[in-house]
Amino acid sequence: MSRKQFFFTLLVAIISAFLGGTFGVWFLMPQSVLAQDGPQKVITAERLEIVDENGAKRLILLAGGIALADPDGTIRVSLYENVEGGAGFLVYDEQQKRRVRLGLANSSVGSLQFYDDTGEEMKAALGVTNGGASLNLNGGKAVLGAGPDGTLLRLSAQEGNSRLTIGIVKSDQPRVVLQDEDRNVVWKAP
Repeated sequence: MSRKQFFFTLLVAIISAFLGGTFGVWFLMPQSVLAQDGPQKVITAERLEIVDENGAKRLILLAGGIALADPDGTIRVSLYENVEGGAGFLVYDEQQKRRVRLGLANSSVGSLQFYDDTGEEMKAALGVTNGGASLNLNGGKAVLGAGPDGTLLRLSAQEGNSRLTIGIVKSDQPRVVLQDEDRNVVWKAP
């Protein structure tokens, strides 16, 4: 092949590659991509996952929630909105068991809750409601509450089975009530 034929062939190959790439992009690229002018200001998706350099999910965005994961991909923190209009913030341990929850049930009831090693049983809670506040320990076995109608300390053998209640009612009248296991009043003053 002569030098002239070589350069002519090289020129035809370069022009063919350029035209093939141009027409390939033009015919094969979706029109939505070609129509974009600069960076987009809005991304519309039902779920967005951001991964680290190893491919582990680190941030998950969902409709109504955000989750953050550790390098192993285990969700450790989530922020969510519920259908009743409340919102919450959950912290999980390395086995992805719920350990702490900060939540707002609706516009007037907020709480901070701590859970046991299983992530199922609430061990302590601080709650704020309409005009009052409460501290709940060990699933309701000890409750300290204060509100517009008075202040009380309630101790129970089992959840909901009050055995001793000490309180001051709205009229500044102190009250002590002892109950048996069937919730019958054994003694009270006044």
